[in-house]
Order: sequence, then C-alpha cells, then structure tokens
Amino acid sequence: TGCGFLNLFAAMGGDGTMARWHEGRHHLVGGDLTHPTADGAITVGVLIYYALVEGFADYRGRAQALEQLTAAQKQKHKH
Repeated sequence: TGCGFLNLFAAMGGDGTMARWHEGRHHLVGGDLTHPTADGAITVGVLIYYALVEGFADYRGRAQALEQLTAAQKQKHKH
C-alpha cells in the first residue's frame, strides 16, 4: 500500500525487551513490565523520531532517483 510502518516491538529489542528495560540501569519500564517510565517514554520517542527521519530520507532518495530517471528518459526521447 506504500504506507509507512514501524515495528516498535522489533525497534525496542524484540522478545524479552520489557524485562531487559526494567532490569537495566535506567529502568525504562515500570514494575508492571508494560508502561514506560519517563526515561523509557523518551527512549521510545527517540526510536520513533529516528525511524521517521530515516524513512523520509529513504523516500527522498527514491523520489530523487525517479526524477533523474524520468529526466534522462525525456532527454533520450528528444534526440
């Protein structure tokens, strides 16, 4: 569909993430192993931000490549 998708489960570390995030030095999730702490919420936000920036950069690269290809094809057909 061309729709963007972020697998946050994978981005956060996959299986066992919540336990690791709780046991870590900064306790990124609370004792319920479900809800992020303030530091954990910031970490999730940073993961989402970087995924958006990377996705946009990939999109821009593809769009620019397509523009160049289209321009080259138009130039080729002029001659």
